[in-house]
Amino acid sequence: MTLPKGKKTDQLRKYFGFLIGLAPFLTTAYWQLLQPDTSIILALILGNLLLVFSAFLLELYIRSDRPFEHIAYLILGWIYIGIPFALLNFIAIHDDQYWRWTIFAIVGINWANDSMAYLIGSRIGKTPLFPRISPKKTWEGTIGGFLFALALAWVAIQLPGSEFNLWEWLIIAFVIALIGSLGDLVESMLKRSKQIKDSGTVLPGHGGFLDRFDGLILLIPFVLACIVLLR
Repeated sequence: MTLPKGKKTDQLRKYFGFLIGLAPFLTTAYWQLLQPDTSIILALILGNLLLVFSAFLLELYIRSDRPFEHIAYLILGWIYIGIPFALLNFIAIHDDQYWRWTIFAIVGINWANDSMAYLIGSRIGKTPLFPRISPKKTWEGTIGGFLFALALAWVAIQLPGSEFNLWEWLIIAFVIALIGSLGDLVESMLKRSKQIKDSGTVLPGHGGFLDRFDGLILLIPFVLACIVLLR
């Protein structure tokens, strides 16, 4: 039994990719919100792994001339997008509380770093940061965005119920600015490898939906590690 090639097959891959990308987030949200028994947690983790390995079975029954490539794309999507957003639940929910302002601060600092790097770089930037991947990014813009991100650490401690002090937020902002900038370069590398300008058309003028979250995706694991150490 095989499935025919064509648009329906491509749609099937997209839906399956969406499913395996969403599964880790739903799993960790259930884990953090309901605190189930260890046996249920293990069953959820096993279910996620079975879902990922089902990508191999999907390509087995599809008349694919590039099965290795398609499997790699599906699993990369799970690792690159699904896992980081799943880890976000461990930042937002702990000690029987929902720390929404921590999430808002992390996202805000990341976006501010990205926006200020662009604004300063477009005005006074002259020294290319990584011309092989992103010719328009400059050291001047990156440093400006970095300093602005650190300044926002003071704003973060003013948020209601802030769980960190100023020095802790400075450390977190440092990690956000550093890894967020690298995450932006990583996504530029991926787009350049496929010779595309934008990651999608959902947000016109912003380079696509992924472009708004490229830095955030890569920095979440690092910020979580930083927060665990600070807690």
